[in-house]
Amino acid sequence: MMMKSKMNVIRKDLKDAIRDEIEKLDLPVVYGELTESKNLDLPIYWYFPMPHVPEITGSHSEQHNFNYGFVAMVKHVDGVEEGKEKAEKLQAELYDHVTRADVGNLIRDKCHNILPGQYNPAYRRGDSQRIFWASCEIAFIIRRYKTTNC
Repeated sequence: MMMKSKMNVIRKDLKDAIRDEIEKLDLPVVYGELTESKNLDLPIYWYFPMPHVPEITGSHSEQHNFNYGFVAMVKHVDGVEEGKEKAEKLQAELYDHVTRADVGNLIRDKCHNILPGQYNPAYRRGDSQRIFWASCEIAFIIRRYKTTNC
């Protein structure tokens, strides 16, 4: 899908579409920087944008791979293995939901393609014995037609 929209409109529409889709999984959703996870009511899904470099695909077009990190964070008191398993299960559900072919028009209408990236197993948060997280990266491909003022 080729878009002529301004970058800020594309970025915001994609961010909102991703959030709307994640909210269907019935857990709280946090966007952006996460600094005080100990104050959150866990479990949660957390997503955040990552840097990317656009690729020039023609004299008036460019491709953006909008990379996002997705984290499932849980609190578990019954042991390390169970906590990691719970985080990985929630992360797998999020991953499958966002990358599936029929993810709905919310995201698919905003981008050309969805590419899965790095997938990380669960870890225990360093300063806590009871908080666990698992993460993945997903790229949302958008091709943009640029108009020039030259």
